[in-house]
Amino acid sequence: VLSRICANIVDSYDELPTRPEIAFDIAWRALEIEVYYYAKSAWNHESRGTINVMERIVDEVVVPLTNSEPQLLSQVSLLLNYTPLSALSFMLKRYAYKSEVLVGDQQPLIIERVNNALGEDVMGHILTQYDIPKKSEPKVLRDATLLIQKMLCGNAVDIGGKRITISLNQRLKLLINGVLFSSRCYRFHGDMIPPSKSSKQDLITMKLYYFEFFTSYTIYLFVFSKYIAYHNLEPCFLLTQVANMLQDNLQRFSKIFPKD
Repeated sequence: VLSRICANIVDSYDELPTRPEIAFDIAWRALEIEVYYYAKSAWNHESRGTINVMERIVDEVVVPLTNSEPQLLSQVSLLLNYTPLSALSFMLKRYAYKSEVLVGDQQPLIIERVNNALGEDVMGHILTQYDIPKKSEPKVLRDATLLIQKMLCGNAVDIGGKRITISLNQRLKLLINGVLFSSRCYRFHGDMIPPSKSSKQDLITMKLYYFEFFTSYTIYLFVFSKYIAYHNLEPCFLLTQVANMLQDNLQRFSKIFPKD
């Protein structure tokens, strides 16, 4: 089991630095496999469905480990703040507009995951506030996306006549089950993997997939750490090392890629 869990994540390295979108696909698949094995052993969960399991992973693995180490909490909060606007915009479009590109209708899966993270009334009020999906102008979508970004960063926002602030738990669920799942689901269930041609590649595209890759990799390390502890195996790394890795990646990320 350990060899399979580790082999998948190692495969993602082969695609870097030129194909971060494929590295993200592989890292997400590695995370799903790892979550399946952990859920099977720790919770006796047999289904390969990810929605309920991923939510429980956030509740019982990611959030507790994050809160257990101050340095890690600081870096995870920073990771949420660095979420590219393009990633949130993509999630919003997949949530609100039906796509003709997908082989199967994946929109209900995305809607369910985002609603579970934020609450159905929150997204409903956002769509009503910006008259989405009736309106689809770039400014409308950008303003709605900026509002979601503020929530993800932990800031208080006015929605539906109320001022709300979502918890760390909700923010992480939105990132994992909303942002990452939307991007992975769209790519995986499309007719083909979208080509990443160097002549059309730009830093915004690279920024999106590099962020999604190392975010998936970070969550992978959380679950791996919990898996090792559950089976009473010798730890391979400390949470402080995960925090240092995340800090180093975010510093490089901020230097290389433009701000939104």
